[in-house]
Amino acid sequence: MDYFLKIVTVGNMFTNCGIVGNPETMECVVIDPGTEAGKIKKEVADSGYTPVAILLTHGHFDHIGAVNELRKEWDVEVFAGAKEVELLGDSVLNVSSQAWGACTVAPDKTLSDGDVIEAGGMFITIFEVPGHTVGSICFLFPLYGIVFSGDTLFADSIGRTDLPTGEPKVLIESLVEKLFALPDDIQVFPGHGPSTNIGYERRNNPYLKELLRDSVQYIDESDIKKRKFPFFRKKKTD
Repeated sequence: MDYFLKIVTVGNMFTNCGIVGNPETMECVVIDPGTEAGKIKKEVADSGYTPVAILLTHGHFDHIGAVNELRKEWDVEVFAGAKEVELLGDSVLNVSSQAWGACTVAPDKTLSDGDVIEAGGMFITIFEVPGHTVGSICFLFPLYGIVFSGDTLFADSIGRTDLPTGEPKVLIESLVEKLFALPDDIQVFPGHGPSTNIGYERRNNPYLKELLRDSVQYIDESDIKKRKFPFFRKKKTD
């Protein structure tokens, strides 16, 4: 299925801000606008798509720095994980007070595991993948075969767990249970660095390789085929 995708790398942390658009509605969502609001605004304007929502994978400073300016400019709602609200609202927990200057975000809508939202005519399934932060979520666009993993899963790596609310064991378990239960050909767009795919990471990710070898209940092909994307508890942006 055709869709528009643009990854805009912003700031000195090289955060990947994603723009995903539906050619049928000419509307888009913006994922993790970390900083450089002007740059993101220009990319969206140049695309010809109208932004209808801002989606946050988690609340760290380098993923939220441009949110408040853009939500005001575009008059759109901000969506984030229900368990991430405290971190988003605390400049110490989200590390902004130690970095670029104190920044907090209050989401308009909160999301939980298994929720599905509709924005711009696109259906987006929510996965809670805690461990990098307590309320980290991933956004799966099942009709497009892409997932935005935030700072949970990277190409050949995983997210750090030494910042507030991080838990290494929880991150590994949630990656195995949630993301690695997806089909091999799902393209992964992390919060930093290059894209990858589920199959490659399942076979090669050095942090998870040995664990996955002992976790066949999550990667058996017959099991994957039985799984269905959880299109329920539908929430809309309007």
